[in-house]
Amino acid sequence: MIRRPPRSTLFPYTTLFRSADTCDGLAGGRDKENILRIAKDSATGPAGVLGLIVIMLIKFSVLAVLAPEVIPYALVLSTTLARWRLVAACRLYPYARSKEGTARVFAGRIKNKQMVRATLVAIIVSLFICKFQAVAIWPWLLLFFWGFNSYIVKKIDGITGDTLGALSEFSEVLVLLLAAAFVF
Repeated sequence: MIRRPPRSTLFPYTTLFRSADTCDGLAGGRDKENILRIAKDSATGPAGVLGLIVIMLIKFSVLAVLAPEVIPYALVLSTTLARWRLVAACRLYPYARSKEGTARVFAGRIKNKQMVRATLVAIIVSLFICKFQAVAIWPWLLLFFWGFNSYIVKKIDGITGDTLGALSEFSEVLVLLLAAAFVF
């Protein structure tokens, strides 16, 4: 088990550790209560460590094969589209926990106006960076978004801060892979 510092001291890496919590919860929990309890635990188990390693290896591998001049564009694109997915998830899916949690203030509370703004920003950034090659990325990202969230909602009846962190990290990895394959 790996103990990590409090999340407040790791802000840039919060989504990475939350994805590890999600991996642990899904790997070790048999029902909603166990999944949520395991994911909330501050100790990172074997599934979480494996998830962290895989995410980091894929990110570093993709960045290693990209030309140095396109790396900043790939990072901006992956981060923008991943964060846009978070807004969409909070707009479309309910909160899974019965008590307070970090995602409770957002889940199910994003308004249509906010969703439209976030979508416009994502489209503009995509078109600016990738031109019309972004069209190759969006269907895959939307398919992943639907599949991942459908699975999560089926398992725990909604989203949590941990599943949003996982969605963010997995979306970044997917966008980097797709951008390397189709765009850059």
